[in-house]
Amino acid sequence: HDALPIFDSWKDMKKTLLFITGLSFIIELMGAFFIFLTIRFDYSLPKALFYALFHAVAAFCNAGFCPFKNGMISYATNYNMLIITSLLMISGGIGFITWKDLFSWWKTKSKRYQFSLQTKIVLSYYFFFVIAGTFLFWVLEHHNTFELLPAPLQWCNAFFTSVSSRSGGYMSVHTDAMQNASLFTLMISCFIGSAPGSTGSGIKLTTAAIFLGTINAAIAGRATVNVGKRSIAKDQIYRALALVTLTIVWMTLTTFCLLITENSLPFLEVLFESVSAFTTLGISIGITPYLSFAGKMLIALSMFIGRIGSLTLLIALRTKREPGEYSYPEERVMIT
Repeated sequence: HDALPIFDSWKDMKKTLLFITGLSFIIELMGAFFIFLTIRFDYSLPKALFYALFHAVAAFCNAGFCPFKNGMISYATNYNMLIITSLLMISGGIGFITWKDLFSWWKTKSKRYQFSLQTKIVLSYYFFFVIAGTFLFWVLEHHNTFELLPAPLQWCNAFFTSVSSRSGGYMSVHTDAMQNASLFTLMISCFIGSAPGSTGSGIKLTTAAIFLGTINAAIAGRATVNVGKRSIAKDQIYRALALVTLTIVWMTLTTFCLLITENSLPFLEVLFESVSAFTTLGISIGITPYLSFAGKMLIALSMFIGRIGSLTLLIALRTKREPGEYSYPEERVMIT
């Protein structure tokens, strides 16, 4: 019931499914074409064609799988590959509902077209976090992992890392060589993630917007939560708060268990592994092969729960149903 009413009938649903399929096919095909032009001299013709298509699909799906020998590190000095891969991740990360809204605006060609609140949140939050992340990664890494690159390539790699950290999972530099502050930035970025109804993961941008709006309302002493000049329904506020809380609790619990099963590994590396697994980011500092069997099973479980959503899983497993709507007498307690 949180989804936008983008279809009210089977006819609308069919159109939406055809739109999603067609959009994915066109973007991935375009991406594969430009990637092929970039790598055509690096491999034989059949391999270059296959690698181009594979990488385009994986990047659009924010899957993080890379067919190249050293991953994206092989193309850290290639503007075309960095920018094309970034655009593919952005295309998948902003979500199909956002794309549908953008196409509706383009078809009407009306300056007075009203975008949905979800589209406004996704576009504003996504690009704000990408720009902020680009600046942060450049500041933290331009004298570290980006040191040997010229200034334009440093910014290009910082932009690529910022986009990829949302949930793409590609890295153009060695993660284990990055500063601790950069790794922490990666964790925050993948925790927030991409748009709902997208190929990305994380708690989603709309959840982050509602969560921040709730904090703002509490500070301002308002009874309503406002985001983008709209009031948010109470049930969505509760779900957003529950999702953020459950996500933090699960990642904390996973980290605690890993610190027991992998007691010889540094805390930051274990924490990063836990956050990366739950957000299905796919980036590791390099400890994954050295995890115990219990540790690997815990990481696998965390990826599974992170993909379907902790709140979704709990609702699905709930056997006892609450009776109809009712309320108890109201009473206040001290908060601070």
